[in-house]
Amino acid sequence: RRQRQMCIRDRDTVRQIEKWAFYHCSGLEMISGLDGVEEVEDWSFESCEKLNGELLLQHVQKVGFRSFMGCRMLQKIQLPQIRIIANWAFAECTGLETVECGTKLTEIGEAAFYHCGRLNTIELRGPVHRIGEKAFCNCTQLRTAVLPDALEQIESSAFEGCSALVQIFLPCRLRKIGKNAFAGCTKLEEIKIPEGVREIDSWSFSGCRNLKKVVLPETCLLYTSPSPRDISGS
Repeated sequence: RRQRQMCIRDRDTVRQIEKWAFYHCSGLEMISGLDGVEEVEDWSFESCEKLNGELLLQHVQKVGFRSFMGCRMLQKIQLPQIRIIANWAFAECTGLETVECGTKLTEIGEAAFYHCGRLNTIELRGPVHRIGEKAFCNCTQLRTAVLPDALEQIESSAFEGCSALVQIFLPCRLRKIGKNAFAGCTKLEEIKIPEGVREIDSWSFSGCRNLKKVVLPETCLLYTSPSPRDISGS
């Protein structure tokens, strides 16, 4: 018989869910007793396709590589103490609508929320300096993204294919916008580039066909081709 519910009874002593602990438990619907857990390791709940509803990870500081990947029926995740969301941690959680993180978050890994098609709003707080490659790629219902003040880098394809994205607030400390970072954000109408941005990589906003207004900082220099630099060096 398939295991449908899992309860950790000794909540005070279990601090870690080990690798592959519940990997591909395709009938698992509910988990309780995670109150004392501080780390969920790699692949722990990957492909628990029926794990559903809300998941409160009260004291978890790190969720590992692919730890909840493919948990298609999860709708809400609360991570008040989270510091690290590793690569592919919640990728392909196609039913996920809400993610709540606390103020201690420092790292969002590659493809952390890749293809979370129902995720509609993200508000990131804490000292996050970098959003990894493809972190929110193909989150097709994501409408609003509020990024942390400490953010310095948005890596390649981080928000590519977020076709419902209407607003994105870029923080003043931002230095780099990576390749294809916002490519295919077809509903994005306005973008304001902060003063500190030093690099906007190729194709960063390609395919943003409704983009009507781009506000560049006063320090930004725009050149036609050939640029004055090319002419002076000839």
